[in-house]
This record gives sequence, structure tokens and C-alpha cells, in this order.
Amino acid sequence: MEPTNDDAAIAEFHNAARKRKAVIFAVAAVLTILAGAAALLVAFTATPEAGPARGEIRVILLGGAMIVAGIASAITSYKIATGKILDLDS
Repeated sequence: MEPTNDDAAIAEFHNAARKRKAVIFAVAAVLTILAGAAALLVAFTATPEAGPARGEIRVILLGGAMIVAGIASAITSYKIATGKILDLDS
């Protein structure tokens, strides 16, 4: 079975969708990392000299988790863009 013009158009559509999804993941990664860094910055600059309070520890953990999630999103974005993840279901 030889490829037709429809097959080429479908392949082009899927490539464009994959690139768009990679860009969305990359933007999400940047925003999540920046939000996590901002949470850490606020937590560390607002910490009194006696040590962090319970609420501040939660903010520090949240900021660290957001940075880790942003890094995971960046890795996923890279994998989608390079085709290392077979992205057919979404």
C-alpha cells in the first residue's frame, strides 16, 4: 500500500500537533519553575531568625515540589518534541 496525499496530510497534522503540545509543556515547565522559585524566595526571605514556622515549611515543600514538577514537564516536553514519546492517544 503506497502512501497517498491524505497520509502525508495526516502525518503533517500529527507533527504540528506534537510540536504544539511540546510548546505547551515547555511553557508550563517555565511557569511552574518560576512559581516554585518565587515560593521559595518568599519563604526564605520571610523566615524569622528563630527558624521557619510550620506554615513556612509547607511553602518551602510546595516550592520544591513545583520546581520538581516543572523539571519533569520540561523533560516531557523534550521527549515529545524529539519523538521519544509515542504520543498517539492525546
